[in-house]
Amino acid sequence: MQEQCNIKNENLKPLTQDQRRTIERLWYDGEKKSTIARAIKRHRSTVCREVNDKSNYDFIRYGKIVKYSYSAEKAQKNYKAAKKKCGAKLKHNILPTATK
Repeated sequence: MQEQCNIKNENLKPLTQDQRRTIERLWYDGEKKSTIARAIKRHRSTVCREVNDKSNYDFIRYGKIVKYSYSAEKAQKNYKAAKKKCGAKLKHNILPTATK
């Protein structure tokens, strides 16, 4: 029988930098996505989306070994860039004028 994720509102928040570092470390060590999800208390689909997004990949150095793998630092950078772009956009650069 599979365990279900019992975290409710935590799943609505974006991944933290620490959670991304945990994903990076466990993914590099060869852990399954479901094991990583349990470790960071998130649903496995969240981990799957994060790890399968190739824009989050970079060359990671652990000691003398260099591997093209998931990068927590790059994922956090991508998240911040995307967050900066989101939100309401002004169609025109005209400020509203005060009426008398």
